[in-house]
Amino acid sequence: MKIQKRIEEALDGRLPKAGEIAKRIQGQFKALREHLNQNASHFGLTYESTRHLIDWNTLKFKPVQLYSRTVLRTNLKSIFTFLVFLNVQAVDSLCNLRDNSVNELADRAEACKKKGFELLDRPTD
Repeated sequence: MKIQKRIEEALDGRLPKAGEIAKRIQGQFKALREHLNQNASHFGLTYESTRHLIDWNTLKFKPVQLYSRTVLRTNLKSIFTFLVFLNVQAVDSLCNLRDNSVNELADRAEACKKKGFELLDRPTD
């Protein structure tokens, strides 16, 4: 059964790469996949991306993290970027309002985005 094989692949951590999946579906939805590849965020919770957070020998969170200004700035910029995207979506969802409040919100959101990235892109000492 095809579904059982895919379940086993997932449980064994051997899911095919995106390119292999695209070959399996023979190019169907290619335009959609290209759009998502260009515009979607991709996250992975792998050993490499979590080893600074989790002690994999005890399977417990590490209560103390080593401080790194560079890592902190990168993490803050990532969080801010998500907030910007969320803010854009929130303003877009209000576009059916019939008054100028959406334009004002959009202007304020853009100003906030600009100021935030100015601060986050400022060189550190």
